[in-house]
Amino acid sequence: MLNSGAPSPVTIEFHLGIAVQPHTALLAGKGGPFGQEVVVRQRFWENDAQMVRFEAALASGNNRFVLSSKEPAELLPDGRLVCFLLIGDPVVTPRTGKTHRDRVAHL
Repeated sequence: MLNSGAPSPVTIEFHLGIAVQPHTALLAGKGGPFGQEVVVRQRFWENDAQMVRFEAALASGNNRFVLSSKEPAELLPDGRLVCFLLIGDPVVTPRTGKTHRDRVAHL
């Protein structure tokens, strides 16, 4: 995500679902993990997605993040390995309250 201004604290929201087993979501950036771990328990095919929020700080310039799971990926019936099903785009909200959406490819 490109931050053309001064460093700023933000909230990054994802709508995540799981296939079968709960997975612990971790978000990390250039400085390492953001510290929070969120357990995702909602099975997408039964309960839709679960909103997961991470508090982060955007540095000036280009920011990249990695979403990962503490648990191993699961094998879907079609042969794909997955930890999470990402529904829609992440939402990034500066602490000023202004909201904008960014495409996954930019995170």
